[in-house]
Amino acid sequence: MESEKMPLTLYLTMKSIAHTSRLDGRGLSSLVKELDFQPKSLSSSRKTQHMITINPYLNFLGNTEEAFLFYKSVFGGEFTTLQRFSDIPGAADNLPEEDKHKLMHVALPIGKACVLMGTDALESAGHKVTMGNNISLSIDAESEAQADQLYAALSQNGVAEMPMEKTFWGAYFGMCDDQFGLKWMINYDYPQ
Repeated sequence: MESEKMPLTLYLTMKSIAHTSRLDGRGLSSLVKELDFQPKSLSSSRKTQHMITINPYLNFLGNTEEAFLFYKSVFGGEFTTLQRFSDIPGAADNLPEEDKHKLMHVALPIGKACVLMGTDALESAGHKVTMGNNISLSIDAESEAQADQLYAALSQNGVAEMPMEKTFWGAYFGMCDDQFGLKWMINYDYPQ
């Protein structure tokens, strides 16, 4: 079996096993047969399950609009969402003037299944951006119940940043850090 027919990490793992276990000259092909590795069954099982969507969410310190105009020039497409902090009902009154026109949320579809999203982290609101906390993984759940389940599982032994709640933008949303320090945003969009 050639390496390009399976994920590289799986190929290298199997090659390592074959090497360290000295397969008595049987080689990698017999190990694949012994393990009953069937790439088609992996992809077909994924198609039959409902898969949640995970998208990168980037935080910038005041230059999100500049960054996303750059990404748009690279990847093409159009923004599906562009909301400024001044668009938040009632909250904009408490922001310094220089923060009101910064981006609260921007979304740029990339390809068929990925949406690059971002925000300006406001220093005036106590946000700090450093390498490592400037990216979150955003999950689009299929129901409130699934969102709650994912939030509970991911925040267990981690940090619950924002509990799951209904938002003014018409979604059920929460944020947490998992036990390994990865940042997660869980979102369920209510049907329109």
